Amino acid sequence: MEGLNHLVWMCTRAQEGRYAYSLGDGRASPEELDTDEAKRLFGMAADFGVEHLFITGGEPFLRKDVFELMEHASILGLKLYIKTNGWSISANKEIAKQLGNVAAAIKDAGKAIASGEREVR
Repeated sequence: MEGLNHLVWMCTRAQEGRYAYSLGDGRASPEELDTDEAKRLFGMAADFGVEHLFITGGEPFLRKDVFELMEHASILGLKLYIKTNGWSISANKEIAKQLGNVAAAIKDAGKAIASGEREVR
C-alpha cells in the first residue's frame, strides 16, 4: 500500500472578515497547533511519504509563524501550496517582502536537497 501523497492542513480559522463559507467566528482557535506541533506534523507527513503540503485556513498569513513553517516544510522536501485570499499580501508590504525571502529560501533548499547537501545556509 502506498502512503498518502497530499496533506491539507487548515492552519488557522483566523481571517480578515466573515464570509458565507467561514468556519466559526473568524478568530484563531485555541486548539490550533503551535509552531513545534506543526513542525512535528510536517516531519511525520514527510516520513509517511507525503509529497504535497497544502496550507489553508482561514487566512494562513495571519499566523505569526507561517513563514517559519513554510521554510521548515521546504527543508523537509515537501512541495508547498498556500491557499490565501491575497488580502494580507496586498495590505501588508512586509508579508509580500517575506514571501520573496521564502521563495529564495525554498529555491536554495531545493538545490541543497537535489545535490545531497545536509545543511541549508
